[in-house]
Amino acid sequence: MSSTLVSVNLVGNSVLALLHHPDELSWAREHGLDSNAVDELLRFDGPVQHTVRVPLKPVQFVVGNRTIDVAAGSRVLTSLGAASHDPSVFAEPHRLNLRRSNANKHLGFAAGIHYCLGSSLAKMEAQVTIDSLLRRFSRIELSGEPQWRDRLTIRGVDRLVLAVAR
Repeated sequence: MSSTLVSVNLVGNSVLALLHHPDELSWAREHGLDSNAVDELLRFDGPVQHTVRVPLKPVQFVVGNRTIDVAAGSRVLTSLGAASHDPSVFAEPHRLNLRRSNANKHLGFAAGIHYCLGSSLAKMEAQVTIDSLLRRFSRIELSGEPQWRDRLTIRGVDRLVLAVAR
């Protein structure tokens, strides 16, 4: 994925998440976003929701009482967004908590050899952009319904109209 595409959607998704969670928005205004808070925003509604993997050799997964065999060369759609909401990893996974102690365990940038090389840049861009927005405007509100991009792999708002005041 392009860093620009991920960064733009990370900012849009994050601003929308903060607007829907006024307590977290107040905390972000008071304390600013740190790396952990950006990780939580990525975990909560990151732009990269799915990715495709192709195993080089046969793989077997055990899910509950089922065994799933995946042949070498098969295309596997992974849901990074769902993994970042796993209740066995994240307490109250559907709640935004900018102080979540294990927020960095999200899979918003994948993991291992597939970890996104542009992750640090995307996180820094989001942190600076959102902090600047919160410092510059004392009031930020939605002005209309967000319009979402129609893409499977990238989740993001295509149009996010805000009403702001200094």
